[in-house]
Amino acid sequence: MKERTLVRRYTQSLFAVGEKQGLTDRLREDLDRIAGAWDNEDLRRVLAAPSILISDREKKEVLGALFSSHVSQIAMNFLSLLVDRNRTDILGACREDFEALVYESRNIDVARVESAFPLTDGQRQRLTEALEKHLGKKLIVGSVTVNPELIGGLRVTVSDDVLDFSLAAAMTDLKRSLLSL
Repeated sequence: MKERTLVRRYTQSLFAVGEKQGLTDRLREDLDRIAGAWDNEDLRRVLAAPSILISDREKKEVLGALFSSHVSQIAMNFLSLLVDRNRTDILGACREDFEALVYESRNIDVARVESAFPLTDGQRQRLTEALEKHLGKKLIVGSVTVNPELIGGLRVTVSDDVLDFSLAAAMTDLKRSLLSL
């Protein structure tokens, strides 16, 4: 089974439980906390170790010690399920997919922004408002990366749509126009 399909099955189940119990936002926060710790290479190594070296019970004890006082019981049950099924390697993908399900359910799109210069919080907020008005949908500006090759302005990617408001794109368009004369 492809990993993406597998991840979707797990996250859809977790999402359904979250929606039913009104804990979707809490579960998203829990998965963010867990994913933050997942960056620790030692933790990944422990969870990836074969059960013959580190038993599933011991892995669950480690996870309980790390997270039980910080995340919901549903999130702990989800972690236990991943340990039982030897699927802890998909935890990061589950967090991302869960967030995507939350956004889909709320009709929110995520915008990825490339800017010629770093954006202030105020600029980021104004950009979000302008994009929402332009596209007619609720947006969250996910990542903002600096790309000096844009020269000025920015490039925004929402789903599969690319909106290029950069000076580099304007200059390329002008060059094409002049060459076609």
